[in-house]
Amino acid sequence: MIKLSQIAAAAALVLSSSMALALPVVDDFSVSQVKVEDFTTADGAVWAVQAVGADILGGFRDVYVRKDLLANDIALSVNALTSNGSFSYSESTQQAGVGVIRWDGITTGGAVNTNGLGSMDFTIFGSALNVLALAADDQSPLMFTVWTGVNKVASSFTVLSQEGPGSYIFNFSDFVGADFTNVGALELQINNGTGAALDTRIDMVSVVPEPGTLALAGIALLGLGAIRRRKS
Repeated sequence: MIKLSQIAAAAALVLSSSMALALPVVDDFSVSQVKVEDFTTADGAVWAVQAVGADILGGFRDVYVRKDLLANDIALSVNALTSNGSFSYSESTQQAGVGVIRWDGITTGGAVNTNGLGSMDFTIFGSALNVLALAADDQSPLMFTVWTGVNKVASSFTVLSQEGPGSYIFNFSDFVGADFTNVGALELQINNGTGAALDTRIDMVSVVPEPGTLALAGIALLGLGAIRRRKS
């Protein structure tokens, strides 16, 4: 009979290989980024200074905000800030706009580097994207856009169904025509430019592991626990 420790060791080896091939975390926002604000409409986006770090997908994070639709009031803004391990997007009273987080390699501002991630295979680790919200106003919309090869495919807007924390799943299969074995760039948009005075705070963007990967992790942890009990 194969010992549990042997099974656990094999599971841990397979799990470590899978994790080496594809990171489950797109961005945990541990790398801070200075606040960026847009006070006027019809003048395009305002970009933050690019964030650089090993904990960011592709090593670089671009953020921009854009104030839309409502009358110019240069005392009021839409803004974004990454600090203390979370990303915050906020709109002043009666203001509307969008906030965008982009992962596309070294390119910053304006045009998307459609192969900045080097044809990354997301399917090695999972089958969906997950946005973990720490806080949000009810009805705040979220939308992903993925560039696969020359194709640009957006998800439909997912409207946050509750105030406060929540986990929101975007299945790869919902991106009709996208090839998640060949991802060149990824973007998350907060709000659709119409909802006013929305506030959203995101803790993490990640790839949802396959059930089989979760099972391997469970076996590995169980085996380690048995080994530690035996040694004690």
